[in-house]
Amino acid sequence: MECRVFFDSLPLERPDVKKRATLIDEKYANGFCESQSVSQASSGVVRDEEFVHRYVFSPVHMDGDKVKTAFFSDCQHGGLSCQRSDEHVADAQIHDRGHMMVALYNEARNDSDDPRTYLGVVTAKCCDIRMLKPRPEVADQMAVWDQPMMAIYDTAKIEDERHIDIFQLAVGRKKSELKQARRDLALVFTDAPAI
Repeated sequence: MECRVFFDSLPLERPDVKKRATLIDEKYANGFCESQSVSQASSGVVRDEEFVHRYVFSPVHMDGDKVKTAFFSDCQHGGLSCQRSDEHVADAQIHDRGHMMVALYNEARNDSDDPRTYLGVVTAKCCDIRMLKPRPEVADQMAVWDQPMMAIYDTAKIEDERHIDIFQLAVGRKKSELKQARRDLALVFTDAPAI
């Protein structure tokens, strides 16, 4: 319950939302709060056997026919917003939410010359994300060699109960390790969006 109280106190608005990863990692290092439900709207902690689906929108997330590596960089600040599922293939409810998000974005900017399009999701298995560890060539400190680099929290919201966030664990890690971990995270996900 202590983690839920803490997560409820985290900033939600810009620019302070970008401090979330640091605040979590400094208070509860190494993904401590993964073992507790951190949202009252959640169905429970995120299990290793679950899948993570991240929405992909064009043109902001694409580089040709592949998602941009920078697409995963939110994990180092405010959290990499995703949807959870028991299935590798995202269901209609997840895709309906993606279409709705794009429609709302485009409606709010109806004079925009560059509307967004929903392309689908990229997917990864939770255990693969949690198993990301520093690579030997960038981890010269044995104390961090066996430490996880990412944590997944059940940050469900009212009317978005499947919402989760991936956060990079940064305390005690070097910049080179963190940069490599974000690249590795991109490789764990499928490389092209699917509907």
